Amino acid sequence: MYADFSNIWQFEKLGENENTFKMETNINSGRNQTDNNQFFSEYLSDQNESLFWKFMDSIYLDNKEVNTKSDLDQYNLGISIASRLLNSSEMNLLRFSMSTRIFSPRVEVHRQLSLQFKPEKCSMTAFFVFGNQKGCDLSQLDVNSYDGNGSSEGVFQFDHIYPINPEANCTIFIYGILGSRELSNLITGAKKLVATEENLRFAVRFSDFSATEVSSRSHVSLSGYGVELAIKNTEYKAVDTSKVEDLPDDLHGLNFKILKQKHPNHQKELDSLIDNLEKVGEIVPLKKWQLNDLGYKTCEKIRENELDLEGIEKLLQDFPSHARTISHRTPNETLLTSIKKSQELFQSSGIGSGLNVLTINGRIITARDERIDLFSLVEVMKQEKKVVEDLVDIGFKLKDEEGNQIDHSKLLTLLDFTPVDLSTKAFDYRTAEPVFLNNVESKGGPYRSIHLLLQPFPPDQIRPISRNIFNLIFFLDPFDSDDKLMNLVEQYLKSKVYIRIGVVPFFNERAHGMTIEEAVDSKPISPRISKIWSSKDTLIKTLKCLFQIGNQVSDIGPRAENRKYL
Repeated sequence: MYADFSNIWQFEKLGENENTFKMETNINSGRNQTDNNQFFSEYLSDQNESLFWKFMDSIYLDNKEVNTKSDLDQYNLGISIASRLLNSSEMNLLRFSMSTRIFSPRVEVHRQLSLQFKPEKCSMTAFFVFGNQKGCDLSQLDVNSYDGNGSSEGVFQFDHIYPINPEANCTIFIYGILGSRELSNLITGAKKLVATEENLRFAVRFSDFSATEVSSRSHVSLSGYGVELAIKNTEYKAVDTSKVEDLPDDLHGLNFKILKQKHPNHQKELDSLIDNLEKVGEIVPLKKWQLNDLGYKTCEKIRENELDLEGIEKLLQDFPSHARTISHRTPNETLLTSIKKSQELFQSSGIGSGLNVLTINGRIITARDERIDLFSLVEVMKQEKKVVEDLVDIGFKLKDEEGNQIDHSKLLTLLDFTPVDLSTKAFDYRTAEPVFLNNVESKGGPYRSIHLLLQPFPPDQIRPISRNIFNLIFFLDPFDSDDKLMNLVEQYLKSKVYIRIGVVPFFNERAHGMTIEEAVDSKPISPRISKIWSSKDTLIKTLKCLFQIGNQVSDIGPRAENRKYL
């Protein structure tokens, strides 16, 4: 970080009758400015590569060079295009990501690569690199002469590869300024080439050739940082104080300078009113009982008046003059209970009084005044947004019938996104394709609302929700006609519990001394099992699938009492 004092000194006179001047300067970071549309394209590429190419096509729709427009025009154009490709929540995340400049390193990498490989004789704003070949126009390209070990570097994970022939071995790297006509011509020509050549692909990298030197490029201005020096004239002047009457401009909403000018016949009455109003403003110590819940009452006043940060600052800085009025308020029990619950929650998480905390959807992101990594924060917000969208897809509503916002933060805090430790499980059945014998969602009745997850239930009671949320997977021996677990499966199905029942065939080759194929061909299959897996090929495929995903089977026998079920 450094202060750039070139061409930023500004002197401003603060008043007509004051000999006071204000001097301002800007503080810039060492990072260079990033083109807005390049940032938008990188964000869309991170969401979906197809969105990137749609954005590229939309940039050139008006048949004008975007790079010749002002920064504001480029920003408005990028926002208008992105708003057609993203929903409202994603647009908010786009603006937040732009404020953090999370994708600026990608753009800077592409810029430095373009400066490294740009042909010396090329004065245009776009060029291509194909092995050892470099040029400003694709007519100079020889597709049949490719040396992949030449000056062309490898493809990065964040490179923008055109979706035709994405796995080809030969790559054309196209560099250029986003919005320039030269870059558009190169991309159009490259699309035609990859459509005819099977082993050819192309990737686009943006650059900025208008300023090759770092010193000539503008830097990012640091918002929230600055210097202000107030220079005052300290010259003493003789003033006749007998002719100067110090009248308050704003005393309880009254300007007595104007009142005395308009009412010269009531000077004594106005002086008496000034004395009385000044006494009203005197701060009187509060009684002990008046201090009860004073903080909660202040919070209620702030919420009712919908004060912004500036209003809250004024209230707290002049709090003694407002304390008596606030103490006469009746505390809101609902707000009081809510604040106390939040305090208990924070204290249970180790967040005491005087500490700051950042939460997203009720999930504690950082506490104890820790530093916040903005890049990690963006990723957390993306994850939370996806979770909320998934909840909406399965039936949750964001607003009730009256249009009020529904708070799902309690449910979101119950979700655990930590990776599953498969070593603590008996089997990983997720790719074993279990056969589900019932569909809970086919049941009718009033129990389809997922909001029942938030309602209190007695411990160990199955929640009566007609949704396929709770699953019970049984591992069955297909060759055991007297399998006790199969009896348990039938009992659950008859009782119509609100659990989806799934079965997976189980067979231990080492314990039986034969392969799965030999067992299926020689052993009789239980009639109840044959109804689930009608053909031998399907049964063999399912049995093999269970053990091809890393599950290890111990030397236990096929007895039901020795097997675990989920």
